[in-house]
Amino acid sequence: MQLFCKPGIIHSRHYPHVSAVVFSLLAFTVLGVGFPMLLLAQELQAPMGGSPSGAPTMSPPPGGQPGFGGPQEGGQGMQQGFNQPGNMQGQQIDKGIQIDQGIRGVDKGIRIDQGIRGPNGQQGDQKFGGQQGPGQQGPGQQGPRGGQQGFGGPNGQQGGPQDFGGDQGQGMMGNDQQNGDNGMSEKQQQQQDARQKQMEKQQLSQIKKGMKGMGQGISMFDKQILKLTKQGIAVPAECSDNLTKVKTVIAAVKTAETFEAVQEAGIEDIQDSMQSLNDCRQQLEMLARWPQTIKQLNSEVKRLESALKRDKSIVAKLSKQGIDLSDEYNAFEAAINQLKSVRDGADSKMKSGDSEGAFSDLEDGFFGSMQDVWEKDRIIQTMSNLGRFTSDFKRGVADAQRTIKALKRKKVDTSALEDIMAEVQSKGQEVFTLLKTKPIDEDAVMSDLQELEDLRQQFESAAQELTGSQTAMPWEKGPQQFKQIQGVDFSQFGIGGGQQSSQ
Repeated sequence: MQLFCKPGIIHSRHYPHVSAVVFSLLAFTVLGVGFPMLLLAQELQAPMGGSPSGAPTMSPPPGGQPGFGGPQEGGQGMQQGFNQPGNMQGQQIDKGIQIDQGIRGVDKGIRIDQGIRGPNGQQGDQKFGGQQGPGQQGPGQQGPRGGQQGFGGPNGQQGGPQDFGGDQGQGMMGNDQQNGDNGMSEKQQQQQDARQKQMEKQQLSQIKKGMKGMGQGISMFDKQILKLTKQGIAVPAECSDNLTKVKTVIAAVKTAETFEAVQEAGIEDIQDSMQSLNDCRQQLEMLARWPQTIKQLNSEVKRLESALKRDKSIVAKLSKQGIDLSDEYNAFEAAINQLKSVRDGADSKMKSGDSEGAFSDLEDGFFGSMQDVWEKDRIIQTMSNLGRFTSDFKRGVADAQRTIKALKRKKVDTSALEDIMAEVQSKGQEVFTLLKTKPIDEDAVMSDLQELEDLRQQFESAAQELTGSQTAMPWEKGPQQFKQIQGVDFSQFGIGGGQQSSQ
């Protein structure tokens, strides 16, 4: 029986028992796995001194498939085989199928580990596919198509492996699985840890970038609150506390070097603090407008004081005409003083931190009372106009009587005009009486004045009807703008009857 070997390799007739074992393994591999054909070559170790020096190497069979990936890149190894134990002087055969899948490639092959123990119990190794691990290996050289082929040293030391289709490894008692589950699990864990660290690094960078923009807004927020404090305005404690929390987290994130440090800084709670600050923002806006509110209050008080000063001279003048408005003046002055008191009280509450009370007092006690205060000034101003009523009324009555006399001289019936004048004089006397009555009934005075105005218009209309004069409308009055156009005398041409003109 002869194996398929190149010349120079030990023939089966030299070691018939080895040939039988290898042949049986070949048969099991073909039948058990289902491969159609597997060409095998064997490298045998001599009983004592190893292979003859200078023996040529064996080319890998065409059925072997080279592996992809280095020795340390394999994934999970799957080995299927059986062990045939022997004694120290016997033979140990390890046959199995190992599929190594690496990160950057796939190494698939059929491996037969055959170890023949030498006299001193050292094990040889023959491997088809798989990987090469450390071992006591004799000198070897690179095979033409696969792994390495070497020859064992003396005294039964381990012979060099021969690899078909990939890297070579050491087969020990049929349990060779270097860089398998344990090795790859550790490498995968390292890669996963590296990816996790990279992801956390990116997250940390993004958080710091976001915190940088937030920090600018918080810095401006802080300056505005400091400005309020310098103006003597008390800031609500809730707003100050939330601002301090946010500033603390931002400072911690700025110096953090790990994602865990960011979490420990309390970044998960910063959203609640920011929401609380936003809730305070409207209140802080109102506080920030307090200086301009005080400015407006002072302006209103100043206007009222100017009106009070003007009314003082009016009251003194009307007093000489028999119209006493001292009570109205005193009420106006007291109302102004009350507004001043409300203003000062609100300012004190604002500085003490009771901003809600300050705003409420101003809304009800100042701006809510403003219309009533100005009403007192209007009464005095109305009486001032009524103070001129006496002279104006007497002048109007005199003009009406002159018109009636002129119509009588023209023999015109003036009885209608005289009736109107009688009503005017009666209504005028009622107004004089109301102006001297305390307190002054302003509504009654205004009603009588309106009736006097209606009587005046009736008198004028009746007088125009009697005299034939009418009041010209605005579009009926004014200088002439369009000049007369002179015509041309066509009679000299035998046309028409003479010069034409446009009237």
